[in-house]
Amino acid sequence: MNACLGPRHGESWSIRDFATKLRFLFGQNILELVPDGDPARRWFEDRISLPDYDTVVICPPSETFMDSFAFHLPDDTVRLHYFGPAHCDGDIVVHLERRKVAFLGDLLFHGRFPWLGDCDLNGLVAALGRVLALDVAVVIPGHGPPTSLAEVARFREMLVELRAAVDCSIKAGASEAAAMQEVTLPQYAHVQRYKEWMPLDVRAAYRYLRGV
Repeated sequence: MNACLGPRHGESWSIRDFATKLRFLFGQNILELVPDGDPARRWFEDRISLPDYDTVVICPPSETFMDSFAFHLPDDTVRLHYFGPAHCDGDIVVHLERRKVAFLGDLLFHGRFPWLGDCDLNGLVAALGRVLALDVAVVIPGHGPPTSLAEVARFREMLVELRAAVDCSIKAGASEAAAMQEVTLPQYAHVQRYKEWMPLDVRAAYRYLRGV
């Protein structure tokens, strides 16, 4: 948070700068993935142009932990799991043990094609693999309605297929621009926002796999 938002004055950050808000909400590489002049930039600009986003006040955490944390309710135990950088640097899975419910945040997009941004793609695939090992019946995604571990498995497989397709394009010598044009996953073309975000996700995956 300090690296992204800069020095904090008082107990919180008050962010009005457009570029800082964009990077905080959509990833540190958003301005490179969607540069000025890219038709896709308009969607992101419109998304944070509402009055609610004029000033974004962000408070730092009051408590932190390394990889796991638990606290006990009268009738359940809530476990927080950190599996390492994935969709974001700090994705946390919230697991209600007795109720067998897991809140995944943006580790899971249900019914919508994901925005990868500056995600650690290998870490995201690995984190979802660890989610699949949890004893849960209901999964709450970051986007979309509650679902099941079967949907987590399907979403993970889509990411694996995207990674493999981009990796194959790189090994064939395709440029980034060519990969964005050529790499498709037609089996997922029906998913909401596939058309808008697939090329940008290919760009993000291309740069990630190239270590850029």
